Amino acid sequence: MCNVILTVYNNPELTQKCLESLKFHNQGIDELVIVDNGSDPETRDLIAQFCAANTVLKTKILRLEPNQGFVKAVNAGIQYSADKDVCLLSNDTLVTSGWLSEMLNVCAENPDIGIAGPSSNNYGIKPKKGTDPDCFAHELIKYKGQFQETHYCVGFCMLIKREVVQKIGYLDEIFSPGYFEDNDYCRRACAAGFRNVIVKASYVWHREHSTFSSEERERQFARNRGVFISRWGEPERIMAAAKSMDNLFAEKIINMARTGNWVTVVCSGLAEDVSVKLCSHAAVKIIRMPAFITAAYAYFLFFKKTKKRYARLIVNNKFSKITRCFGGFIFPKKYQEL
Repeated sequence: MCNVILTVYNNPELTQKCLESLKFHNQGIDELVIVDNGSDPETRDLIAQFCAANTVLKTKILRLEPNQGFVKAVNAGIQYSADKDVCLLSNDTLVTSGWLSEMLNVCAENPDIGIAGPSSNNYGIKPKKGTDPDCFAHELIKYKGQFQETHYCVGFCMLIKREVVQKIGYLDEIFSPGYFEDNDYCRRACAAGFRNVIVKASYVWHREHSTFSSEERERQFARNRGVFISRWGEPERIMAAAKSMDNLFAEKIINMARTGNWVTVVCSGLAEDVSVKLCSHAAVKIIRMPAFITAAYAYFLFFKKTKKRYARLIVNNKFSKITRCFGGFIFPKKYQEL
């Protein structure tokens, strides 16, 4: 059980639909904390009427005046929730059957998971046109208990264990009113030893970009991206090449992904346990090639990329001396051995 922190700023139509979906799919919710972030009278009245008529969910309204921005609203909800796990939720979402209980179960069974997010159209997992999100969520039951590690969970729906809050604190209000606060929080959690994951059988539909106007969004995004990059560095695209790969090398690849990078692995021989380890992170892509062209294909991709170029080429120490010399000669500043 955990507290769901629903942040609301106007959008009465979306808010009502979100509230109705929460009332219907309430398993796992200890208390619904509605943070009304300076909404207009129409939205305030809608929230009050919902809470008065609702007999299913325990609810609490926290009203902020004037609008404090997303980050401060979330922090108010986390602070109110004391020693409980919390699930951040935006009012432009629709939750589906088992959305929260599935995330809670996965987190309970994996103590090193600190933050979890659901599958969502936000990640390109979309119902077919005309398919109801609830019906689509039912199709995901086959993935029950499964998850994939990720760089970041997104703040529209993000389950945070209380021990994470106790260890790293609240969202950083330097990112207020919003953008990159969720990325930063996930990086902080990872640095503290927790994993961030997407839970495959949990589904939440999200209407993207409904909070800020386009001009305001671009300005705020650019400003906060600069803050994030200054703190964590620019994420890199990395090419890793190996004829064979052991668990130690695979673990180094996963650690590169955990620090915000995208890694393409070109290899020939992969033991099943090593393959499972690499595939466990969404930011790692595997390309299997015959051993005799592994190096050539890796170099080809490295040269071929014109957009989103690779920043580094990495090989393991089992590569041939000729390949290692070639790589060091052609890519003296970008070549690295592990």
